[in-house]
Amino acid sequence: VDSDAHEDADAVVGLRHQRRRQQGGIVGRAFQHESPARSRHPTELPHAQAAALPMLAAEVSADDDLLINAFCKFMGALKHPACFPYLQAFLDHPAESIRKEAGWAVEKFPEDLRVDFMLRLLESGTRFSRTIAAQKLGELRRERSVLPLIVSLDDHEPAVVAAAIEALRLLGDKRPLERVTALLQHADEKAVLAAINLLGELGARPAWKRLRRFLAVTFPPP
Repeated sequence: VDSDAHEDADAVVGLRHQRRRQQGGIVGRAFQHESPARSRHPTELPHAQAAALPMLAAEVSADDDLLINAFCKFMGALKHPACFPYLQAFLDHPAESIRKEAGWAVEKFPEDLRVDFMLRLLESGTRFSRTIAAQKLGELRRERSVLPLIVSLDDHEPAVVAAAIEALRLLGDKRPLERVTALLQHADEKAVLAAINLLGELGARPAWKRLRRFLAVTFPPP
């Protein structure tokens, strides 16, 4: 893993230097000077490479997909919590392709770190990353995600609400049934459909009664 991370770091800098040469700029020497030496003891490598993250981030242009791809590969190989602020920035990027690259990198991290990161994003990310966080927490199915996901049912972004409902369905926890039942009146169609799916799968008798009434009014028989 350390070798992969070092090679991916070299790729980031190499691509950036190629851009600079193409633009007639001066090739920076700072990263090569600060780059973690291959001769370091293996246990020191992740911390040394994590220390290089700010310098690597400075090399990456926000609109250069190739550089972002290389930087995400570096962080995915490094698997260090120091990568999270940079990955969050890419998960909040308006370009879907860049969000996918960052999501790929996050998938390389140990599961406990991924859960911690997604819980942080669910609370403080943008619409994009909060939605991704809810989706991933549903896939990871950790019990400690339930209460933060229930809080996200009040999110002002419909995409986040729908993703949180679906995550709670995957978690199979019945604590949010009353809250989700109330969301049958939500203005967003995706949130309503997600609520119907959850209540149809997990709903107790009171939820089923509300769901039947809702379906009868919303989709009356011909």
